[in-house]
Amino acid sequence: MASDATETVFNDSSIDLDFRVESNGDANMLFVDGGGNRIYIGRDTSDGLFSSKLQIESSGSDAGLSMHRNGGNPYLSMSASGGSSLGDDTLLSDGDGVGTIYWSGADGTDRASGVAYIGAFVDGTPGSNDMPGRLVFATTADGGTSPTERARINAAGALLVGTTTNGTT
Repeated sequence: MASDATETVFNDSSIDLDFRVESNGDANMLFVDGGGNRIYIGRDTSDGLFSSKLQIESSGSDAGLSMHRNGGNPYLSMSASGGSSLGDDTLLSDGDGVGTIYWSGADGTDRASGVAYIGAFVDGTPGSNDMPGRLVFATTADGGTSPTERARINAAGALLVGTTTNGTT
């Protein structure tokens, strides 16, 4: 379908429907890639860092994500399964990751240099309605190339700094 910046754009070269909202003829404010099942805000291609379903990019101070809930506590929920298909609830194992907040920065070559992360992991043997967990805090040292665990809160509630087991260094 032929169009200009005021119309919906149908991608005639694929069987997928690509949907765009543009502020002018060049800048993609919103791009939904039906073939890749991804949503891009501020650009129309992946930044190549992660295989994220939602990506936001801006050259201004507005590259953020905001939530507000009246009368309650807003939340961000992450979950994981040991399964490999949609709807699969296969049991996780000790040490499996459940969710991670990851920070990276541009080093002059790319933007994939890891700075730090906070990760949630299974910490023990899970069972029916029993999912022991730990939080891991990791940072990258000067001259380092990736984040290293610096502290954790384990399933027993112990704060471990500089070690991953109780009573050792």
